[in-house]
Amino acid sequence: MPLMTGMVMDRVWTELEAVEEGYTEVSRWFEPLIDTMKINTPNTHVVDDHTEALFCSIERERGIDTKHAVFAVWSTLFESRTTGVQQLHNNMSTIIMQAKMGTRPTTKHDFTTKWNTMPEYTQQSATALFERIKKYVGKGNIDMAPSSLIVTGMPAIVATGWDWRRRSAKKQLTREVLPSIQAIIMELEFAVTYRPEVLSDLLVWKLRSALSENMSTDQHQTKLKSTNTWSLAIRKKWKFWDRVIVPEPTVKMDMSNEEEIQKAQCETSRRIAAEKADRDAILKVQKLIASLPIAHVSPDKKSPIAIEVAKATNDLTNCISHTSSHLDWE
Repeated sequence: MPLMTGMVMDRVWTELEAVEEGYTEVSRWFEPLIDTMKINTPNTHVVDDHTEALFCSIERERGIDTKHAVFAVWSTLFESRTTGVQQLHNNMSTIIMQAKMGTRPTTKHDFTTKWNTMPEYTQQSATALFERIKKYVGKGNIDMAPSSLIVTGMPAIVATGWDWRRRSAKKQLTREVLPSIQAIIMELEFAVTYRPEVLSDLLVWKLRSALSENMSTDQHQTKLKSTNTWSLAIRKKWKFWDRVIVPEPTVKMDMSNEEEIQKAQCETSRRIAAEKADRDAILKVQKLIASLPIAHVSPDKKSPIAIEVAKATNDLTNCISHTSSHLDWE
C-alpha cells in the first residue's frame, strides 16, 4: 500500500468523487433518512457526510461485530469503486433514472407538499408505525419483540441514526417524531419505486449482495433459552431496511472478463457525460421559457407561469429527455 502522501490522497479523493452518486445511493441502503433527516431535526450532524452516516449506521447495529463489519464494508466499497460502485453511479445519473426516482424534499414546505400528495395507504402506514413506536420513544436501547419488525417501516426505525431513543424525544412526538416517521415511509415509497430497477444490473446486484454478506458474516448467533426467545429479535441473516429483494440478474457479458467490464463502463461513462450535457441544455431551455414575460399569468415575472405553458414545457422536456437517452444508447 502506498504512503498516504498529498498526491496519493488527491488521487483517491478524485476517484471517490467521480462516483459520488453511487456512494450516496449505497448510503441510502443503510440510512433511510440520508436526504430528509435535517428537515425535522435541523441541528443533527448524523447525515452531514453520507459515507460517515453509512458507517455510523453499522456501528449502531446490535448483535454483530461492528468493528469488523465496518472494515469489511469499507473494503468492499473501496475495491468496488471502479466496478459495482461505478456502475451504480452511472445508472443513478441517467436522465430516465433521475426522472423515475423523482425529487426528494429538502425543506419543510416541500416535505409537507409532497406528503399531502402521497396515497392514502401510505399515510395510513405512517400512522400505524407512529402508534406502534410511541411506546418505545425516549426509552433508550430496548429489545423489541420480533413481531415488531413486520410493521411497515419498522426495520428503518431500527436502522436509522435519527435518535428517537433519547429521553427528550418523548416531548417531541408531534413536532419531530411523527414527521420523521412520515419521512421514513416516504423514503420507503421512493425505494420500492426505483430500487428494483437499479438492482437489476448484475454488477450493482453483486455489490449489494457482497455488502449484505459482509454484515451477515459478523452476525452473532446468540443461543437463547426457550423461556425468553420471544423477547429478542435475533436475525440469522442481516437484511437491508428497505427489504427490496431482486433475484440475481442474468447477462450475456462475461463477468470474469475484467477488460470487457471496464470497456463497457467506459462506454457508459461517455454516455453519462453526454446525457449531463443534454440535461444542462434542457434546463437552459426551461429557464429561457420561464424568463419570458408572455409565459406568466401577468406581466410581473414573479407571477406564476401560466398552466398551459407549464404543461407544454413539461411535455417538451420529457420528449427531449427520452430522445436524448435513445440517441445516446445508439
